[in-house]
Amino acid sequence: MAGVDAQGHLQIAMNVKDIDRAVAFYRNVLGLPLLFQAGNLAFFDVNGVRLILDIPEDKRFDHPGSVLYLRVADIQAGHAALIAKGVAIEGEGPHIVDKDASMELWMTFFHDGKGNIHALASEVALAKGYLAVTSRGPCTNGSATTSAGWGVPSVSTITRRRSGGR
Repeated sequence: MAGVDAQGHLQIAMNVKDIDRAVAFYRNVLGLPLLFQAGNLAFFDVNGVRLILDIPEDKRFDHPGSVLYLRVADIQAGHAALIAKGVAIEGEGPHIVDKDASMELWMTFFHDGKGNIHALASEVALAKGYLAVTSRGPCTNGSATTSAGWGVPSVSTITRRRSGGR
C-alpha cells in the first residue's frame, strides 16, 4: 500500500481559550506575522506554514494542542528573547536533546500562557575533529561556550581567521 505522499505541512491548528490574548502572544512575543483574524480564528505565517489559533466550537476538538517546535538559528538568542518578554520557561532552558557525529539538537521549552507548551529548536552542525558545544549552547558572537565558560571559536570564525579575514 502506497503512502499519502505528504509534501510538508500546509497548516497546523492550535486550540486556545482567549483568541485576543493568544493573538497578542503569538504576534508580539513570538513575532509571527498575523495573516488575518476572523471571529474565533486567527491565522499566522510560520515560514510558509499557516498556524491557526482557534476557539473550538465543536467539543470533539476542545482539547490541548500539539507542541510547536519552532526552528531558530540561535537557541541562546531565542531563549533570551523569550525571557526578556516575560515568557515562562519549562525546565532547564536551552539544552542538548540529541547528538551525533555531525550535529547537536538543542531545545528550550516554554509556555504560551494559554495552556500549551512549545519549544524553540536549533540544529547545530559540528565540525569534524572539534569538541562539541556543551551545556551552555552556541553563542551569538561566533563562538560556542564550554561548560566551564570558555569560548570555542566556530568553524566559520576559524575559516575567516585562516583566510586573513576578521
